[in-house]
Amino acid sequence: MTLEELKQEYNGLIKRELRAEKWMDTADKEDIKKWMPNYMGITIKLSRLMAEYRKITGKEMSDKEVFKGFDL
Repeated sequence: MTLEELKQEYNGLIKRELRAEKWMDTADKEDIKKWMPNYMGITIKLSRLMAEYRKITGKEMSDKEVFKGFDL
């Protein structure tokens, strides 16, 4: 995976994660319970991409990149 591909994938996932958080603010507990495995899958993928970024670049992602994604 190239750095550009990683950034694009990360941005797509962080958008999904942020939408999920917003949805969870108003969803009922049963719906949240039903969709929690999907949400956890997104967060796991984000963590793996953060580790891959560290391997490729030799540095950590900034807080802005972690929480908002990359400027492309």
